[in-house]
Amino acid sequence: MGINEISYAVTNGDTFHRKPHSFAFRIFNRRGFLLHDSAGIYDWGMDDRYDYFYDGDRLLKEETYSKGQTRPSIDMYRYDSLGNRSFKLKYYRDSTSDGGERYLYDSHRRMTVLEDYNGKGQLEWRYVYRYDSALRQTTREQYKPDGTLFFYVVTSYDTAGRELKVKAYGADHHFSYGTKYIYDDGGNQVESDNCNEQEQVTDAFKTKYIYDSVGNWILKEEFNKAGILVQFYRRTYRYF
Repeated sequence: MGINEISYAVTNGDTFHRKPHSFAFRIFNRRGFLLHDSAGIYDWGMDDRYDYFYDGDRLLKEETYSKGQTRPSIDMYRYDSLGNRSFKLKYYRDSTSDGGERYLYDSHRRMTVLEDYNGKGQLEWRYVYRYDSALRQTTREQYKPDGTLFFYVVTSYDTAGRELKVKAYGADHHFSYGTKYIYDDGGNQVESDNCNEQEQVTDAFKTKYIYDSVGNWILKEEFNKAGILVQFYRRTYRYF
């Protein structure tokens, strides 16, 4: 399936004078794997292209970036005997190392640790993930190389297993910011409320969708707290 998507920036709810803001084009193979993803912003003239390559076991082995990148790069992935992604190695086109990531898993094949390294092989950040009995991620903790807690995020879910609230805290366990989500019957996000450290709502957005006969959305409209249209997206699909 191929997907074309164009987003339009809207000023003061005036859709008549709408202006194309960004674009994206994605291609999937018949197995549903993403093969190509290009995106850009009209005003900036950017054009980023991403291509994905898989092995016979349907595992992503390589991801390349070109156009719009000051130094085009390539990411290479390694897996353990169970098929869990164990390493992500990042390189510039000149083969210079751009660092990488190391992943650890529990017996349920859930990622429990992500270690982020720079191009010199030095640990920069360590992320620890915790889960509930339904195997959903509930906490993401970010640590400095010396093991000191820097930041953490707590996620709660509704009865359907969708993200309901996301709350972020500093190392002193003081609430920093958060987001609450509401969904429609089709599972699409239709409302999000952002709040500050005083837990006051700073931004609130509502989203409306129009779907095609297959059930994929072809128009998405985003409204701000005042009910003014601020952004909308149009999609076209090519089914094969």
